[in-house]
Amino acid sequence: MGETEHLDQFFSKLMSDKVMGKIVGDINSERQRQIDGGWLGDKPFAEADYPQRIDFDLYRTFAGGQLTRSFNEHLLSQFTFPPLTAGELGELACDHFAGAYHAEELSAALFRLSAHVGRLTTYTADDFNICFDVAKVSGAAFDIPHEMRDCPRLFESPHGFWISFSESGNPFSPATIDLSGKFSELALKEVSVSVARIATSASRTVHLVNCDPKLPDVYGYVPFEVSQSAVWDDFKRLGKSFFSHLISSYFLAPVGKASTLDQRLRNAAHLLAEADSQDSAAISLSLSFSAIEAIVCSKTDGIVDELSRNVASLLEPDKLNRIDAIAAIKSLYNLRSKTLHGASVNGDDKARWKARTLAAAIVRAVYEWQEHIARMGECASRDGFLCELKSLSVTGSQMVGVSERLSRFIPTNDNW
Repeated sequence: MGETEHLDQFFSKLMSDKVMGKIVGDINSERQRQIDGGWLGDKPFAEADYPQRIDFDLYRTFAGGQLTRSFNEHLLSQFTFPPLTAGELGELACDHFAGAYHAEELSAALFRLSAHVGRLTTYTADDFNICFDVAKVSGAAFDIPHEMRDCPRLFESPHGFWISFSESGNPFSPATIDLSGKFSELALKEVSVSVARIATSASRTVHLVNCDPKLPDVYGYVPFEVSQSAVWDDFKRLGKSFFSHLISSYFLAPVGKASTLDQRLRNAAHLLAEADSQDSAAISLSLSFSAIEAIVCSKTDGIVDELSRNVASLLEPDKLNRIDAIAAIKSLYNLRSKTLHGASVNGDDKARWKARTLAAAIVRAVYEWQEHIARMGECASRDGFLCELKSLSVTGSQMVGVSERLSRFIPTNDNW
């Protein structure tokens, strides 16, 4: 999507007869419900002078916020990230639609409104961007490769915004990203809340799948030693990076009752973002396992058996090691159950990171499997994924396309 395509869609709907017909209908209905109170000089609204109609609308029809709610219901709700907020649009609409009743008045009001919306969202021909420093994405800014310092776009959203690395000017400060887009300032700040949430979580996932869980690091972005070169190699892939895929999953639109693999990855991205925001180790541990369940489980009964068996089949290439892997995963899951129900267990924080790292490895494995299936010219489906996991649990074969190195993230009973 181009930088202004989301605005083109917005203006197309704003100017449509369907949307405006509903909004004008709401305005007229609200006018009929209001008591004159002397604003119209005891005349019907259509026969009152324009200044009288303006005062009546401002102090009667629109005083309760009905116009803002109407625009939100009939227009803004159609956009995941509207280019301006409901409050901003409602305030502008009050100024322009107050007193407008006849067709030519309503038409003029709509065009004036559109012009002001265009100005508010910097809808211009040049590349004017509004930027917010929204998220820390690495603990080692001084390792940013030279080619990444030109702030290339790491992710471009179909919703009209994009993110890129920010130049802090301090080589020892954490690397951050900027959010840009043709939105009003308040609307982009609302977008920044979601972007900051997923960008930090996605970066954590990228760091975890490039760490050595047996080498602790108390000062890093995650509590393990990370190969920063591997992290930057992923960022260099920009829109094709694992980081970008994680963010795309987060912003994937939910669909009814469909349970595709992409939708499950979307749910996992949201659950892991929530896990990363928790102060409670027990809740974070539980949310990480919920993310794992969303991906590898097909039923609600016997979850721990199916989960541990499928995770072992997905990550452990050696069939001789799978029995121990299953036992270790079950042990961690049981610890999750104990802590979630209020039990005090030693090593809560360690268990939290074991589950979070395991979830990161599983998400990474699914993306690798999807890429393998795509290279084969086939379509990766959730049913196909689960059927393959079930087959592997019987045959002991290795999951084709998944890196063997991911097996190191299966929890064990040693120091890791």
